[in-house]
Amino acid sequence: MLLVKIKYAVRFLLRARSYTVINLVGLSLSLACCIILLRYIYRELTVDTHAYDLSSIIVPLRDIDGSIYPGENPGNKDYSVDEKYIEDRCKLIEEENSTIVSDDVSYKTNLMAADTTFFHFFNYRALEGSLSLEQPNNAILTETYAKKLFGKESPIGKNIYFDGKMLTVSGVIEQPVCKTTFNFDALVSQKLRPYWGKLNIELIRVNSGFDIRKQNDKSNVYRLQTRNNLSGNMQTRYKYISWKDFYFESSISKKYDSFFIFGNKEYILVLSGVVVLLFLVGLLNFVNLYSVVMQKRRRVYGVKKVFGLSVGGLFTEMWMENFLLFACAVFLSWCIVETSSGSHAIYSYFYSILSHCFS
Repeated sequence: MLLVKIKYAVRFLLRARSYTVINLVGLSLSLACCIILLRYIYRELTVDTHAYDLSSIIVPLRDIDGSIYPGENPGNKDYSVDEKYIEDRCKLIEEENSTIVSDDVSYKTNLMAADTTFFHFFNYRALEGSLSLEQPNNAILTETYAKKLFGKESPIGKNIYFDGKMLTVSGVIEQPVCKTTFNFDALVSQKLRPYWGKLNIELIRVNSGFDIRKQNDKSNVYRLQTRNNLSGNMQTRYKYISWKDFYFESSISKKYDSFFIFGNKEYILVLSGVVVLLFLVGLLNFVNLYSVVMQKRRRVYGVKKVFGLSVGGLFTEMWMENFLLFACAVFLSWCIVETSSGSHAIYSYFYSILSHCFS
């Protein structure tokens, strides 16, 4: 009986070719656009999932007279996180648009100096070599940057130069599957220089007893401080945020947008609305076209009832027609999404459009 219903449904869809093609194309394109946008939204909401226990990592934002930038846990007890809550910490220094020399050729690079605990916080997989920053002259390259410098050759053991110092490539890291906040090409040890001339960005892993709201109630209040070696006073406060919220921190996004990658929650809300609208447009188009077809087939349905077709049988026949059409649309939309080699370019295109609209 089921095979008969399927046969009738296929026969109808092949007979009503214009209806089938219009409905199939409309619904499949609508679903494909929705899936592409949902993939982008998912990537935006799963940034840095390669981190170990992402929810336990916090970073301090230092606010001096309204100028905000990521800093490190201060020594002042009025602002700082109590040591009893700290399980681990990692200090980073960004050196954007630095120059690395390899085989007498200069390359621009986003370089990050980190201490040895960096890989306690983030799970990067080593494609070659080892991921260690114990030695001051060690350098770890990303997969893309290693290919840029050395092509298909193994970079392990090769020498590169930064700031007049010779570094030895000790490892190559694989790009994580998830989207990451970091936008570095090379990772070096903080021991490379005794003084970097920049403030550290400190990541702090806290235990379950830490309450970030209570901490901010204490530290996120302006206090008057004397400027070092300068006349006048300054107002200072600290705000601690979770690393999972760092990606959406708008107060620092323009200052560090070349070294860190930032997102915008407004874009996600807009795209979520677009997904809903696209799905509704495709669904309403599907329903409206089928309603028109049903009006034209009223006589056919009447004749079938006269010859003994029950209400349940009629419903099954209609359901089978719509199910086959919907299944074909889902399959076609999946083919469009998976065979589209420019999905990341599409994400970037949506992002650029939204950036222009909100700027």
